[in-house]
Amino acid sequence: PTLEQAVEANRAYAAPLGVALVLTNSVPEAQVAVDGDRLIQVMSNLLSNAAKYAPRGSDVTVEVRRESGMVSVAVSDRGAGIPEDFRDRIFQKFSQADSSDTRQKGGTGLGLHITKALVEEMNGTIDFVSAAGQGATFTVRLPELAAPAIAEAAAPATQRPRVLVCEDDNDVSQLLRLMLEQDGYAVDVADDADQAQRRLSERSYDVLTVDIGLPGRSGIDLIRELRADERTRALPVVVVSANAESGRLVLNGGFAIVDWIAKPIDRARLAAAVRRAMQLDGHRLRILHVEDDADVRLVVSAVVAQDADITRAGTVAEAKAALRLERFDLVLLDLALPDGSGRELIAEINAVTPPPPVLVFAGTEPPAEIRSLVAGALVKSTTSNERLLDTIRRLALGKPPTA
Repeated sequence: PTLEQAVEANRAYAAPLGVALVLTNSVPEAQVAVDGDRLIQVMSNLLSNAAKYAPRGSDVTVEVRRESGMVSVAVSDRGAGIPEDFRDRIFQKFSQADSSDTRQKGGTGLGLHITKALVEEMNGTIDFVSAAGQGATFTVRLPELAAPAIAEAAAPATQRPRVLVCEDDNDVSQLLRLMLEQDGYAVDVADDADQAQRRLSERSYDVLTVDIGLPGRSGIDLIRELRADERTRALPVVVVSANAESGRLVLNGGFAIVDWIAKPIDRARLAAAVRRAMQLDGHRLRILHVEDDADVRLVVSAVVAQDADITRAGTVAEAKAALRLERFDLVLLDLALPDGSGRELIAEINAVTPPPPVLVFAGTEPPAEIRSLVAGALVKSTTSNERLLDTIRRLALGKPPTA
């Protein structure tokens, strides 16, 4: 299902190029123990890259096979292939086969470098084969999770994190139930706000997903009631609704909503939102650190080492490239960069769906106009390591600050 979602998500990119994305072979029962969001990102990078270089009117194919305890995913195009003298550098940062690639096809040369890093973080490998004039095939291999291991690892429903889905459309509620149960959650469904309140009074839940357009009392009314009740004030809420954006405007930031997800439902985004809400053990933050000072980068890496994986960008251009290729839980932003001001990144960061919070970490206090656009601001020289870490945790995960 994850691969099918990746193919569907990239059809809109491939269609204007005259390229079809085709899943030619799959192993639907195969399971791999990976981060679903990162696998989606890997596939998006490979599919968009293949579509970019494929001839108009051709197919980009995705083929899945079992190989000696591994699940292989091969993405193939029928383009010109990879030049021989470029193959040793293809996974390096900022690599392009030649300068005309950047002008004609777009891109920064970071995509395959990031893809390789993501695959290796999931205990996998990536390689490629290519012949001049015959296209290229990139193959990702991931360890298969054997069926006995799945059975042993599956927790009883009473021990799984529990999600309450408040949705009046039966088809949508069953789809949400299926998605969440496949991700390991126990799920109950409420058809309206009254039933949701009854369920919440009968047992505790770890996360609530709620539609805005409920019959009777709306989802907005329900959220307000929950926030007014001491028992449910801190309950993480994920809005899943065709009216998500209008609901966001009505509440106008007055309540801590984990995410506002529009229908049709983006499964990867739903999974990320619920995982973020749950603050599950083992979930590491993903931080984009935009900073050109190597010493500051080193200090920040040491401070957040137990909590986060960091992607570093030393310029505005590198930061923009990273934002296009990865999703982040938080952006740590310096304002004085070699090729411009970090301020010009704020609009681009806020355009990401969902937008990660921005924490300015600069040499001087930023002006009020910038502070109004970001989640927080700290001055390097006056901020202790403890305060920096506490602020990062609070903004990225919604944790309260320490005393």
